Amino acid sequence: MRALLLAGALALLTGCGASAGAPDASPLADTPQATSDLHAPEAEEARPEAEAEAAVDARPKPADATPDPAPEPAGETGDESREAGSPDTAEPATGDTSSGEADPFDSAPADPGPPTPPAVWLTVDAIPAAMNGSEPFLDNDGLEKAFHLAVPLQGFTLDLTLTPGGAPIDPATLIVTADVAAGDLPAGTDLGPRFAWTDPTHATWRVDLAFPVAWPVTVRARVSDQQGTPSPEAAFSFEVRELTPALDPFEQPDLWLLDLRRDAWAVTVTEQADAFAVTSTPGANGVADFDEVLAALGLLGPDPAFDQAFLQRFRDEVRANLHTMFGLGPDGLPGPDGVRVAFSFDTDPDAPDPAAFAPDGAFSMIAIGGDSLSPDGTPTGYLGMSWLDWNNTRKDDDTGVEHGVFFTALMRKTASLPGLKPLLGLTVPATGTPLGGLPDDVKLLDPTYSPPNDADPLHKKRATLVKLFFKVGGIGLAALTAHEIGHSLGLVAPGAPPAGLFGGACQAAFVNSCSDGAHVDTAGANLMQSGKSLNVGDFLTSYPRFEPLSLAYLRRRLVVDPVF
Repeated sequence: MRALLLAGALALLTGCGASAGAPDASPLADTPQATSDLHAPEAEEARPEAEAEAAVDARPKPADATPDPAPEPAGETGDESREAGSPDTAEPATGDTSSGEADPFDSAPADPGPPTPPAVWLTVDAIPAAMNGSEPFLDNDGLEKAFHLAVPLQGFTLDLTLTPGGAPIDPATLIVTADVAAGDLPAGTDLGPRFAWTDPTHATWRVDLAFPVAWPVTVRARVSDQQGTPSPEAAFSFEVRELTPALDPFEQPDLWLLDLRRDAWAVTVTEQADAFAVTSTPGANGVADFDEVLAALGLLGPDPAFDQAFLQRFRDEVRANLHTMFGLGPDGLPGPDGVRVAFSFDTDPDAPDPAAFAPDGAFSMIAIGGDSLSPDGTPTGYLGMSWLDWNNTRKDDDTGVEHGVFFTALMRKTASLPGLKPLLGLTVPATGTPLGGLPDDVKLLDPTYSPPNDADPLHKKRATLVKLFFKVGGIGLAALTAHEIGHSLGLVAPGAPPAGLFGGACQAAFVNSCSDGAHVDTAGANLMQSGKSLNVGDFLTSYPRFEPLSLAYLRRRLVVDPVF
């Protein structure tokens, strides 16, 4: 169902902006007053419900990004032919007394020209050329500005993209050198054998030898193909800086408590002509806001055991997607490319106690639930808000009533989509039977369950609703949570590297539209774009991810210094 798929996409940062002031206000002030918020433009008109199962099953799976390939090298095609007239058909002159030697134009083959050489492209941390400093960018005044990346002494990656010319690449001929020492290896040592080939045209080295602090450091690479044709030499320069504790966003692993217990609102749901309206009233009523909006929509119902199993399944979906977005394994631990972050729901046995929170303590926390209303009681459109914490210098508390992920606001947008009304109408208490209220509903909690072909049509529709909520809702809520936590981890620092991560970039070639100083709108399903620049189509065709610069920062492979 495209309606709920659209809602899941809208969960991804619909309308993000910085509330610290106008974009030209100083966004680097070391003060907890600077916050990041998430707001929504007017929701797009959703298309009517189509093939719900196909929409979910066709959802693309996450795949590791690879560096942008180098341009095809210019070269001769070798298919030129010279103008030879028509010596093959001309009749010889009468009385021709030639010696009978062959005309050279009759037998000479076409000149193939020189062989097309292979090409090499070099970067760090899989960052594309437009963002790695190898070319200038247009600043917000329309002026070309040079910039460069800064990497730590080691732990970053050197990445090669190799484009074949007239023959396949010969990996044994790869030669890579640096103009500084790498560990105990002197400058100029061939580092090519240290690269691992991920496929015939890509090789990478996770640098495990310490480079000295220096600017610029230049790495050069060349390769030949299997016919012995050499490539031109490629070069890439960057800075090496020490990743000091003040600049290290994850000197220690960062634990985040995801707290779904906030109770600050009362929720009601009313039927409209083509949708359902979700209304919030300020004030605690003894029911967690997260649970209350689900119950008002009939996704929780009369069976407490069913409700607890339903909530646990949804938490598991959100957790699994957060692990994917931050590069963690199923066990929640970071692999070689993962971020040093961990997540714990308030219901986990080892969850930290929110009362023990301290800015210099052992964990950060964010509330998931509740709403965001303007003083006159109308919804603000914000889906989340969090503290901006450049370089992640402290533990952050995003649980205040004006911070966190506003799950009620998200479900309001979901319920307002006309295409979703036929399914939600099956469970909203005023129009249907809440989940858990029918005998076969318990089957819907099994992730492997699909209704048989001869199943009751009502049961099939309820199964579709549950499947969509877990799959699409799990991605959407995880993306929104990752976005808000991303701000509190230091994203997206304004300005060009090494001082920033292009937060607020408006005219650079790699941005699709202008963002404020805490977001960047790059192509694709980018977790840290603002809602103003959200392209719903991106989230229907690709899995949400951090863009390359933000991801390299989170992986501790870039050094970002706002006072550089």
